[in-house]
Amino acid sequence: MAMNNQFTPIEYLVIDHFCSLNELASLTSYTPQFRCLILHKGKSNDSNIMVLLSSITLANLKWIYLNLSQTTFNELEIFITKIFPNLKSLSIIKSEDITFLDAHRWEQLILNYFPQLEKFYLIYDDYVDNEQKYPIYTRRPNQLSSSFWIERQWLFEAEVRYTHIEYTIHPCSPVLIQAVNLLPDITTLKIHSLSTDETEELNVKRLLILCSMKETSKITKIYLEEIDNVQELDFLFTLCPDIVYFKVRYINTMDIQSFLCTIFKKINHNNNNHHLHSLCFHVLTADDQIVENIEEIIKCEKLFPHFTIKRILNTVYLQWK
Repeated sequence: MAMNNQFTPIEYLVIDHFCSLNELASLTSYTPQFRCLILHKGKSNDSNIMVLLSSITLANLKWIYLNLSQTTFNELEIFITKIFPNLKSLSIIKSEDITFLDAHRWEQLILNYFPQLEKFYLIYDDYVDNEQKYPIYTRRPNQLSSSFWIERQWLFEAEVRYTHIEYTIHPCSPVLIQAVNLLPDITTLKIHSLSTDETEELNVKRLLILCSMKETSKITKIYLEEIDNVQELDFLFTLCPDIVYFKVRYINTMDIQSFLCTIFKKINHNNNNHHLHSLCFHVLTADDQIVENIEEIIKCEKLFPHFTIKRILNTVYLQWK
């Protein structure tokens, strides 16, 4: 158990290496300020999770995403009910354990421990040719159409693929995510804006489901009529990680420096595999000084060894290699 002077102020954490729920439980004793937790590679526990569970509860943590492997439903249940009492969004990816498709068990867990839960996502892969290594799902889906699921507008879907059946439970998706999901082969996205009453939480709330679908996005060009804040940029880059060309007509309430710094940070963060190399944006007060300021930022930060920038009237064009 961590002492007060050992606490870390981390609020958002993405773990992209193998980590068990035991190890995650130990980690949480140092992070009482957690708001969002994402685990991409869960592994089996080395010992009884009850022994290692911390007595600390993470009252601020509202969003959690777990991609689990060799973790039982019992272990997950103990883990989330002991530590995360105020969850608003829960996202689980799992396979080879049909207990995770037991609608009644999820219903009881949520009603008893997480009545405040607003978003629930479950992706379960059932491999058709598994040589009977584990039971496959054979139940009728009507248990997922009770009043509990209908009132929350949580949908159950099954998609038959070449080697497996993918079962999903998810809320009714926002229009943009739904469009990308239904049209997986689109490469160019042109929209007016991402304005929403919940822009402050746009990225955090939707990141949980975006993490599971971003690998399928083929969008490389985005034309956005107007943008209001950094959260909208985060949302787009998460939804479309392979952007090559990005054009914005109006940067409404954002200053140019915040706009560019956010994009440059994204590029630096994914330095070995970023795809974006062309940016175009409109500035009502564009002049030669703005161009010089952008050049100075790029050179000071040593962002791109080779780049070109030019201004045509109030539009700035930036390209790099």
